[in-house]
Amino acid sequence: MCGLLFSVFEAQWPGSLSIQGLPLAESKQNPLAHTIYFSFVTMATVGYGDIIPVGGPARALAVAEAISCQMYLVVIVARLMTLHQGKEDNRNDRSAPQ
Repeated sequence: MCGLLFSVFEAQWPGSLSIQGLPLAESKQNPLAHTIYFSFVTMATVGYGDIIPVGGPARALAVAEAISCQMYLVVIVARLMTLHQGKEDNRNDRSAPQ
């Protein structure tokens, strides 16, 4: 989803993303493929640095994507831990003498 938004930003504001020092628009390759790749790199907070956001809206979206993806990961892990803990509690309740 964010890859598509980055592609829209690049179409609306050419030069929002830079690939290896050149504007993405000057690259003779598919911009959607580059923006999806950039989105995955941002989502994983890897930050290779080969594609960088230059414009304000692209930078804001990159920050929002990185934060929201990390928060999503935290919520999922917390939920899984809660479910696991609940199963452990149920097992202990069944084995306790009454």
